[in-house]
Amino acid sequence: KIQSKELESQIQESKIRFEFETEKVNLKLLYKELKVQIQEAKNKIKDLKAQTQESKNKIQNLEANHSELQKINTDLTLKYCVLQEELAKLQHEK
Repeated sequence: KIQSKELESQIQESKIRFEFETEKVNLKLLYKELKVQIQEAKNKIKDLKAQTQESKNKIQNLEANHSELQKINTDLTLKYCVLQEELAKLQHEK
């Protein structure tokens, strides 16, 4: 009977050890999975930062183009006004 209890105890201990080892393996797998997901997230962040920088550069280019177009528009408006004045003078002289 003592051997039986000892055997039962050993079986119980083996079950517990097996469950512990299984859980350890599961946790290691989960840890590896999480490391992969973290790396993927870091890569996505890098991509988004690059896209953000690209967008900022595009915005700066658009702002520069807009500014240049405003200067051209102002210049053309002034030239148009001068031409209208000259036309008015010519019509007045007739």
